[in-house]
Amino acid sequence: MVAGREAWHAPQVTVIGFGLANKFSAKSGVGGTPGHMPPEGWNDGLWTPRGGVFSVGATICTLRNGKHPFYPPGSPGLEEIAELTKAAQPGTMGSPPLHRLIRAMLEKNVLARPTSSQLLHEEWFESDRMQRQRKTEL
Repeated sequence: MVAGREAWHAPQVTVIGFGLANKFSAKSGVGGTPGHMPPEGWNDGLWTPRGGVFSVGATICTLRNGKHPFYPPGSPGLEEIAELTKAAQPGTMGSPPLHRLIRAMLEKNVLARPTSSQLLHEEWFESDRMQRQRKTEL
């Protein structure tokens, strides 16, 4: 989603998910996008900001690899996607800093998963900041 109507030359892009909207209905059960819902969403219906970190990690992994980390080949059912989300680990992908970032974001234990603020100190983000700083200094 593009946020705001100004600065179309440098848009502010925001990632949103509609699965959580299901939680605002009194008749709904667990809601979310299969494969992007964190394990605690499947297990307990728990939604926290760290669940958002998991969802973005799944999205980054999908963009990087061209396939979703928790979707097996074929036409999987919800139960199969849920089990893979709760147990499977993504394979090695990209540079070591990117791999560590995605592994941290897809941590199964919600309390061990970093917050978005903590993620900004990951090496992958730091290396990007260093490259931009070098370009500015030139």
